[in-house]
Amino acid sequence: MIKLILTNVNLCIRSKMAIGISILLILLTLIHIPMINELGQREKFEPQLVDYLLFSMGGVFPDSLLQYLTWVCVVFPIILFVYHMMNVNSGFDLFVLTRMKKRSNWWIVKVLALIMTVLLYCVVYFLIHMIIGSMFFSINARWSSFFQMFFSHLELNVGTLLCFMMIFFFIGLTAFALLCQLITSRFRNETAVYTVFLISSVVIGFLAMSGTFTTFVSWTHFPSMLDLVKPDSEMELSALFTKFIISLSVMGISIVAGILGVRRYRF
Repeated sequence: MIKLILTNVNLCIRSKMAIGISILLILLTLIHIPMINELGQREKFEPQLVDYLLFSMGGVFPDSLLQYLTWVCVVFPIILFVYHMMNVNSGFDLFVLTRMKKRSNWWIVKVLALIMTVLLYCVVYFLIHMIIGSMFFSINARWSSFFQMFFSHLELNVGTLLCFMMIFFFIGLTAFALLCQLITSRFRNETAVYTVFLISSVVIGFLAMSGTFTTFVSWTHFPSMLDLVKPDSEMELSALFTKFIISLSVMGISIVAGILGVRRYRF
């Protein structure tokens, strides 16, 4: 099973796509730098490296449309990973599927491979922002005055909050990926389904940003923490745990629904 998982990871991270996504992440890194500098000038604070990491991985502020558009670019590669992994019409997948004792094992392999791929993506995303960000911002273990007002009441040190942010980022992207995997697998990996999924995700996220409904039901906001900032400039720990539980629930439902549904698939 380990070899199958690694083979599926390799199907996702092809050389050309890996290079393209790496270039995209570098561009996003360079875009985030003037964005947080402009925010620092407007709010009168000097950004630190930890502020920059939170700004780039923490998600979207409730009223920042430009930040949301860059966030869509952060989430978009996950859909590409799912597309390449769920190519069930290929000879390799049909060969494996017809020779496994249980179809559910095939689905579990896909799920574990996708989770591993998302984890690798998160690590690369963090490292790129960490390396390039350290060239432009001061390296110290304290928040700026602007970002501190969001988290000082949580009584968490910078290191703990950064770790929590990275876990939140990973779990949210994994929930988004597994939901995409479940939906698209029901339609035999049709390209049109991915297009519809992407467009609907962006539209729902935009409506959530505009206040039409809560961001808790926005798939693109699953990995986001900053959208939970309240008008009084505070973030409630209960809201973070609520969204965290929602992401875990989506993951669980997607996995179980996939196991039940794969038995009736006609390949």
